[in-house]
Amino acid sequence: MNGTRTPALIMGLFTFLFGCKNDSNTEEQMSTPDRFVQEEAFKQNLALQSRTTHRTLDELGKRGVGPERMKKVEFFFYSNKLTKVQELVRDLKQLGYDAEARASASGDGTFIATGWTQPVSMAEDAMVEWTERMCTLGYQRDCDFDGWGTNLD
Repeated sequence: MNGTRTPALIMGLFTFLFGCKNDSNTEEQMSTPDRFVQEEAFKQNLALQSRTTHRTLDELGKRGVGPERMKKVEFFFYSNKLTKVQELVRDLKQLGYDAEARASASGDGTFIATGWTQPVSMAEDAMVEWTERMCTLGYQRDCDFDGWGTNLD
């Protein structure tokens, strides 16, 4: 071994830092002032994450990770209540993902749900669909989907 490590390529670069703030799933309750993720912020994040997925897949392709590859994907969500990320973690585990909820390292009272998927296709259409699904699932639990990453190996 030459002592080098294969770096992880993380997309999303924590859009949480740039805004997007989300217990119940009725349409009326999804646009209330006490939600972490308001409807307009969700729509903006959905568009941003879709664009970022395209760019990330381009970068992965340049590094030899083509659309035929199956990779585990690391994911990140934020919210303002531990119970919200815990509910999301239950949903993610039902999808077969490894996930955990904890306080974020930022010290600002936010909480994070993070973990890894089972291997998923790196094909562009599949990853864009997966990204949109994660954004929507997060919004339904009042959590902000902050992006994904994967290892290059």
